Amino acid sequence: MAQCSVLIAVRLTDSFGRKALDDCLTSVLNARDVARTHDVQAEIIVADDRSAPPIAPTSGIRLVRNSGTPGKAGALNFALRTMTSELVLFTDADCIVSPDWIVRGVSAFHDDDVSLIGGPNWHLSGPRGICTGWLLANESKLLRSIQMRNTLGDRCSRIDLRNFAARRRVFERVPFFEQSVLGFSAEFSYEIRKRPDLLRGMRFLPSLTVIHQERPGVILMVRKYWRRGFYGSFSLMYRAKHGGLLRAFAGEYWRRHFVDPIELHGVSAIYTTLMHGAFWCGIFCNAMSRGSHR
Repeated sequence: MAQCSVLIAVRLTDSFGRKALDDCLTSVLNARDVARTHDVQAEIIVADDRSAPPIAPTSGIRLVRNSGTPGKAGALNFALRTMTSELVLFTDADCIVSPDWIVRGVSAFHDDDVSLIGGPNWHLSGPRGICTGWLLANESKLLRSIQMRNTLGDRCSRIDLRNFAARRRVFERVPFFEQSVLGFSAEFSYEIRKRPDLLRGMRFLPSLTVIHQERPGVILMVRKYWRRGFYGSFSLMYRAKHGGLLRAFAGEYWRRHFVDPIELHGVSAIYTTLMHGAFWCGIFCNAMSRGSHR
């Protein structure tokens, strides 16, 4: 019987997060039951990163309280050291996994050359309404354009950490790094790309699906993109990769983040300009605060 672990790191601070975690765990438990019918044994682990109040134990789920480095990266690294399964599937506490999520994730590793598997990150849900529906529809298109830009066939060069699986030995070489909770996926993928043997073993699996429960709202979305630019992306992807703020903007940023999504995937020009404008403002503010804008 194949064995795997499902790892979810979470820090709960409000009622939305607690409701989202309940929905997530319900879907993961259902996926575990489906996996059993396919001779797959799955252990579900929740890494509590100092939630207030602490998360209560749940039947059928192993609760690990992070006593190591605070933050999502610290919680994941701490929990990884407590498990023995060779295969680990990851999702976020505000995601709902499909019933066959575990089965499809484990099956992908029948090929010994595969080291990591990433799935779609663009399936979203949230409160119904005209404004929220417009936001979620356009955010979904934008996320799809970003992920598919880094995908060719079943090969990919970037994964989203709310929906992926990996062999545990990968993390012996590439631990999680706490650049920021919003620059998380970009940073981890960036580290993978620096190791050609791991990059060759990274695959994209469209059928590995989760639904992300968003908190829609124009202000919330703008704030999220600003924080992503300010905390996660400047020092990692622009200063290090491109050599400076102005060189990054003058190079590929405008085409890849504004023009390509609109032309290739029909994303609303208003939405793309608004969100990536906020993203760039975050990068610019980071550069100003560091004196690194030259």
